Amino acid sequence: MEYVVRDDRGKQIRYRDRKRYWWLLSVALPSLPFWAAVGLWTGGSPAWAFLPLGVGFGLIPLLDLLFGEDPDNPPEAALEAMAADPWYRALLFASVGVSWASFAAAAVAASAFDLSPPAFFALALGTGATSGAALTVGHELGHKGDRAAQLGAKLANALTGYAHFTIEHNRGHHAMVATPEDPASARMGESVWRFALREIPGAARRAWRLERERRARQGLAFWH
Repeated sequence: MEYVVRDDRGKQIRYRDRKRYWWLLSVALPSLPFWAAVGLWTGGSPAWAFLPLGVGFGLIPLLDLLFGEDPDNPPEAALEAMAADPWYRALLFASVGVSWASFAAAAVAASAFDLSPPAFFALALGTGATSGAALTVGHELGHKGDRAAQLGAKLANALTGYAHFTIEHNRGHHAMVATPEDPASARMGESVWRFALREIPGAARRAWRLERERRARQGLAFWH
């Protein structure tokens, strides 16, 4: 599909997303824990438990090394038109459903089979990493204003116990980004571990406070 748009200077731009159908991989990748569970259910080798980790931390980095950097980014003027394209929106919602199906299938498989400790932890870590990647989808949906997108964002973020991100990110982080009061802004020289220890509880507390204040403005109790 070709997008015909105009840039800030009024110049007409034609852009075609050459990866339009390759974006289906964004739905296929969250399905890895599901296929690992299917492999275990059908009597396959316990090695199936290592599928998500093997693809996510083995095959994908290798392909990234082989293919190199992709310079094909859409122009700024085409982003709004692409965001309004039902195709990309459908992929976002589909990945939420696939992520939840994978999480559930992996949880059932982990409890139903007598996996060795390495296989159990590999399946758990692989499923956790896949579920964590759903935060990217939750972030995108969370920036859209309609109720379906907001619900999809909360479902995507809830996979890692982070549904409050939908509240905190938009009304907290974006309002106070790069200030000392923002727990979601990393500080100069801060390690990822120190940042996580500050951001995870800080974001949850701020989301709680923001929602309490919103309810109060509506004249409603917090537990309404």
